[in-house]
Amino acid sequence: MLFVVDTLEFLHRGGRIGGAQRLIGSMLSIKPILHLLNGKIEPLASVRTKKKALAHLLDVAKEEMAGKSGIKMAVVHAAAAEDAKKLNDQLEPLLHPDEMHIVELSPVIGAHVGPKALGVIYYAE
Repeated sequence: MLFVVDTLEFLHRGGRIGGAQRLIGSMLSIKPILHLLNGKIEPLASVRTKKKALAHLLDVAKEEMAGKSGIKMAVVHAAAAEDAKKLNDQLEPLLHPDEMHIVELSPVIGAHVGPKALGVIYYAE
């Protein structure tokens, strides 16, 4: 699972980042790319602008699924259906998944990542 948050505010509120990180990151338009590793949310990369963050997310997904078959995938979002559709349309020709879904995050998860968060969940058989 990989995801990008739109704002650092909710990571700060949840205690995942400090106030200085939030302030500097917001001023520089830093968008962290986070992933689920051994049951914990960990930073994977930080890039400037959401466009670059989503491009990096696409690159990572493509690299991790290269040469694999039976790919199942879901694009997840927090109140960002239009952006999720665009991400889905970019991922599908790259990975040619057997199954592809677009799913809205639950309110509990959405409260931690904030509105406009986008992510992708994938695995191969």
